[in-house]
Amino acid sequence: MENPNFHILDYLTWYTNLLVGPKYAVMITGPWGSGKTWLVRQLIHKASKQPKWHYVSLYGIASARDIDIALFRAINPIKSSKPVRAITGVIKKKMSMDIGLGSTGTNRVSISFPEELLAEIGLSKPSVLVFDDIERSMLSMTELLGYFNLLVEHGDHKVVLVCNESEIAASDVYKRAKEKVIGATFAIVSDAGSAIRAFIGELSNAPVRDCMTDAVEMIEAIHKAAGYDNLRLVRHAALGFDRLCGTIEDRFLNNRDVLRDLMKSYFCRSIELHSGSISAGELASFGAGSAAAYLAALTNKDASTVSRKYNSILGSEIEFPEDVWEQVLALGTIPTEAINEAIANSAYFRREDPPAWKRLWWGEDLSDDEFKALVKSVEGDLMAHRIIEFGEILQVAGMLIRYGSLGLRDGDADVIGAARTCLIQAVERDVDAALAWASSDLTRYESYDGLGFMATENEQWRNLKQHLRERVRECLTRRAPTEAARMLSLLQTDVQGFVLALDDAERLSDLAKIPTLHCIAHDEFAKAYLAVGWRSRASVESALERRYAQLLDRSSAFALELPWIGDLRDYCIKEASRRGGQMSSVKLRNFCDRCLGKILEKTGHLKRI
Repeated sequence: MENPNFHILDYLTWYTNLLVGPKYAVMITGPWGSGKTWLVRQLIHKASKQPKWHYVSLYGIASARDIDIALFRAINPIKSSKPVRAITGVIKKKMSMDIGLGSTGTNRVSISFPEELLAEIGLSKPSVLVFDDIERSMLSMTELLGYFNLLVEHGDHKVVLVCNESEIAASDVYKRAKEKVIGATFAIVSDAGSAIRAFIGELSNAPVRDCMTDAVEMIEAIHKAAGYDNLRLVRHAALGFDRLCGTIEDRFLNNRDVLRDLMKSYFCRSIELHSGSISAGELASFGAGSAAAYLAALTNKDASTVSRKYNSILGSEIEFPEDVWEQVLALGTIPTEAINEAIANSAYFRREDPPAWKRLWWGEDLSDDEFKALVKSVEGDLMAHRIIEFGEILQVAGMLIRYGSLGLRDGDADVIGAARTCLIQAVERDVDAALAWASSDLTRYESYDGLGFMATENEQWRNLKQHLRERVRECLTRRAPTEAARMLSLLQTDVQGFVLALDDAERLSDLAKIPTLHCIAHDEFAKAYLAVGWRSRASVESALERRYAQLLDRSSAFALELPWIGDLRDYCIKEASRRGGQMSSVKLRNFCDRCLGKILEKTGHLKRI
């Protein structure tokens, strides 16, 4: 493809290699993100035969002194580590220059330019100087053009200015100043293909580089379809995709079809999210393809509308759980397991004989007769309570609800009731596994075995999780006496183990925080406490205080133990009185004063003696 900016290259080749100072600057303009900085760097590198050309960004520059320092740092990166401001503060002098903006002299510009510093910073001989982000400087254009004029008029330097001129106020003063200082202005034409190839060269992952090199035309098509003419968004997407691919398994990384599939999904979503066209919450329904995602898109028309730009590009064989794209693109986390599971369950690696519920999940690949038979079979398994895995129960219930809402399932079977019964049985079989499921954050509770749930917006389906939590709580509560006996045994035989068990319980999820200490008899606890040494007693007291330190209200799990703490304190006081004159009496009173009394006081349940 012919370089659309060849005429600029041709002009800059002539301009930068002039044997005499041109006495004017050249301006290169283009929209933000159009790739003008990258293109100008490439053009200057190719055009200038002079070894000395230097790049300076004026973003946020607030004074001419700041430009001096930025130039010094660009020309002398080693020397720039010295206290430059001290140097320039000593030898810099004020100069004044009339750039002829008016006859009254009111437009004279006072600028700071270090004549004596020219040799020190390397500007004693003509150089090519590229100043970028002109419009983002805090200096006025009059001040900037005055500075540039000194460089071209008195230093014989070739100055190239890079900016988005449309963001510069087109006042008469600016026009007159530009006419004096700038001799040629060129508008950059975005050369997406060349820029994309340069971006690919920056990537660290060889398989990704190779795949993207072959897919440059596809990336260009995405860039064109997006319509933002912003190559920064494309570079951002390329770097992010390279990071994502660093977490997937080698067998997927070496599959070119998988990478292309992931690439188009990632690039489209990344570009739209970072352009501000869609929100993080809309990523799931963007480019919806599956039945579940399509139905979600109906309630999220903005994302669906935006994704229509990519109709000829989007379409994926990989179905991620609904929250994956938000985690990757908005939160910066990569759920490696979920991503690899989704790829493994895609058409690229689908097992020859997957379970019935998975074949039903891929219902769009089935014929009418196959789909109807699978619905009947899977529904029969649920109604007969033959489904025993938590994720599978929720998957099947969600699919049957969703397909029913689409009119693809006959009958009025109580899907929710059957799912509840299956969950109850599953909890009774393995309460610890149930606890892991029930404790997960609902906003991240969107998939099982790499396939997203289909009914996450259905209230009855979502209530299944609350039902699961209730059943788990019941089972754990029934285990409290057994857990209490274990804790008492630890206090009697392994005080450090007892302390660790209390601390570990504090770090559990709210659901797993089950009151247990109230099941220990007061006399048994006091007897075990008295039997250990003073250091161990201090450790027990600290652990008990930590257990109740974060209680916010009486509904908190461990708050249910507070009446037991109060009764234990009453028991210890009475027992201390009964043992009057013995060391054990002193130990029990100290226990009440140093620990139990403080816990009750802090939690508002102090009982006065």
